Amino acid sequence: MGALPSFWPFSFLRVPLGWTPEQADNVIASLERAVVEFLSREVALGSRRPPYSAVWHALRTALIMHPSDTRAEVWRWKLLYYLALDSEGQVAVELYSRLIRTRRSENGLCGFSG
Repeated sequence: MGALPSFWPFSFLRVPLGWTPEQADNVIASLERAVVEFLSREVALGSRRPPYSAVWHALRTALIMHPSDTRAEVWRWKLLYYLALDSEGQVAVELYSRLIRTRRSENGLCGFSG
């Protein structure tokens, strides 16, 4: 296995374990930028996979630490998106289904058929 690309965002490792919501959001944004950078260099990197798992792990950590933060809803949807991209499709489908059912229930759409 070769060295990691120079743009890999290891700076997030210096964030203390008790991330604030702002720090979590910054880590997530940094990792998302790394994915975009990775994809822009895809040809040069050959068969290496984009770092989707790093993003969804950061999102999951943010949700565990700050489930009631105003950003949590966005984090939930992004988590599912990155799980699906990371070949965790079955997990993502199950979690998407739960989240959609929950939102429909909260909005009184339980009887909706479509």
